[in-house]
Amino acid sequence: MVRIQYADLEGASEFANMNPDGENEAFLALDTGAFHLRSMITGDLDEELPDDLDESDRYVLVPSRRSLDLGRRLALEFVAERLPAELEQARRWFQRPGAYARLRDRLEEHGLLAAWEEYDAAALERELRAWAAEHGIEVVGGRGTSSNRTEQA
Repeated sequence: MVRIQYADLEGASEFANMNPDGENEAFLALDTGAFHLRSMITGDLDEELPDDLDESDRYVLVPSRRSLDLGRRLALEFVAERLPAELEQARRWFQRPGAYARLRDRLEEHGLLAAWEEYDAAALERELRAWAAEHGIEVVGGRGTSSNRTEQA
């Protein structure tokens, strides 16, 4: 079983989430615990990626926040818990662009922005740890501790 730091897994997941079209990917080598990042946007690679990255079962694709469904659903869950009177309005926000900006503004007005950020981070950590367990990966440490084992493309 490979052992990785949570902060490294979180960073790889956030990298994968940076482009809404899925042009960023993060892979974890199950034998070494090294992360490999690939971006279709940046073009040439700084370091060569493994030749068998797409074919070998040695690597797993690290999920992005989107693939973990931690967007709209999570935001509405938080609003339902902390600002239930504003739930219907929040649902309407998510029917058009700019929903997260409106949500953040409203949460800031109510002094809940820090609570939302902690709620969001905790949900990401919970989902990433569950994903890792499903793949037989041991995750150690928590947010903010990193071993810098990521190789970037």
